[in-house]
Amino acid sequence: MAYAYQHPIKLDIDIVWYNEALAKQESRMNDAQEEALLMKFPPTEKIMLNHPSVVIDSGYRIIIWYVPDGLSPWVQSDMYAAMVAMGDLLKKSITDQC
Repeated sequence: MAYAYQHPIKLDIDIVWYNEALAKQESRMNDAQEEALLMKFPPTEKIMLNHPSVVIDSGYRIIIWYVPDGLSPWVQSDMYAAMVAMGDLLKKSITDQC
């Protein structure tokens, strides 16, 4: 983890601008929107993460921590079960109001 934090992978993208370009309330894949995002934010290279990593944007904001095997299978299973159990509450908590 220390190595990942001390050697971040920096992408040439501003995640705030990218977020602002996303269609709000989007609930499924939209090929036209995906193409528009690729044109506006073209990837500079493909990166394969195969060891613990921190990926940051051009403003040094953390986009993702990649921690393979960071959670044991039984913890993942417990988290999934808890998420399924509260699924109805999560659906009710989402509103269309901004």
